[in-house]
Amino acid sequence: MKKSLPFGLLIFIASYLLISCGGSREAEVSHEPVKTHTTKKKVVKKEVAVTKPNRAESKSIAEKYAKILSLPESHIKRNIELYQFIDNWIGTPYKYGGTTQAGIDCSGLMQMCYSVVYRKEIPRDAVSQFKQCQSVKQSNLTEGDLVFFKIGSKNITHVGLYLANGKFAHASTSKGVMISDLNEKYYKKYFYIGGRIRE
Repeated sequence: MKKSLPFGLLIFIASYLLISCGGSREAEVSHEPVKTHTTKKKVVKKEVAVTKPNRAESKSIAEKYAKILSLPESHIKRNIELYQFIDNWIGTPYKYGGTTQAGIDCSGLMQMCYSVVYRKEIPRDAVSQFKQCQSVKQSNLTEGDLVFFKIGSKNITHVGLYLANGKFAHASTSKGVMISDLNEKYYKKYFYIGGRIRE
């Protein structure tokens, strides 16, 4: 006869999965200690190659993200590859250790973005990504900087990509890849610091 796991252990595992790289509201209620990402998997790039959008696609993406970020369309068009990348990933479900559009986690999304958009290789986990950064105050963040959070832990547990006007792209445990605002109560509470990848 198989033995089932103790209820307390099941609660701990569920709590850990919700906040290990999370931007989810569910993580707020957990008081369990959090471990940071240690995943070292190689990035799978075959699903995310960004081809240059045609004029109609560029206009559509520029209109969409100019509205979301309260920016002129000309700003979005200057880095259309970034916004096309984000648009391709929006709605992708969260998967711890994932690196494909079947599921991805926060640090995996950042590694993928830097590889595809900025042609830079950065580490796989959020803590190592932070170590490769120069610290940046929230008031000095610019497009492409990373934003780090300590959610229910003394360690960094979540990372996102800063865009503009307080908005950042990230993979949340509850809604997958999305754009959120640093001024939202939840993110304000857990925001740690910004980071700019060193050259």
